[in-house]
Amino acid sequence: ERKPGDRDFTETTLATLVSPRSMQLLDQRGQPLLFAGADLYRRVDGAWVKSELKKKSTGQPMNSVGVAAVDLEHRLWIAVDDELWVERENDFAMTPAPGPVHSLYLDPVGDPHVLMTTGAGLEYAVLHEGAWRRRIIDSNVTGIIVTHGTTPWRVITTAYSPAPPWQQPTLITVHEDG
Repeated sequence: ERKPGDRDFTETTLATLVSPRSMQLLDQRGQPLLFAGADLYRRVDGAWVKSELKKKSTGQPMNSVGVAAVDLEHRLWIAVDDELWVERENDFAMTPAPGPVHSLYLDPVGDPHVLMTTGAGLEYAVLHEGAWRRRIIDSNVTGIIVTHGTTPWRVITTAYSPAPPWQQPTLITVHEDG
């Protein structure tokens, strides 16, 4: 990592904190946040320190985290299955999602974009003015959101075949706007 204006990077080995497969790194108010499962770590005096997440508006602890993002107001958004939790001053408020969220993006106007797997397959949805706008992408793929800005909506999908990879390689596709 490197602070703005610095020339050199510093390196931190995180293997003692987290499994690299479950790590998510975010930025909030110029400070890095590291999620590992339901654990949150913040940088304090140059070291990663485990921090507590605020409770849900129901009073329950935030004990599982799917994916997370930070909006322009520096609020933390956390997806837990088919729920989106947005940080408020003292807790997290819930917004229902149309399905189990596994990729999350917050656009420049603050609308959440989610990628989820439903009975119809992989779907892309945007919450705009209180309503979800949904697009079905494919019935047999997984993917991540790679949207930058409000449009076009972009997703990279990966389709695995049942055959060994040397017989049928993995197909990676970029989808734009449905």
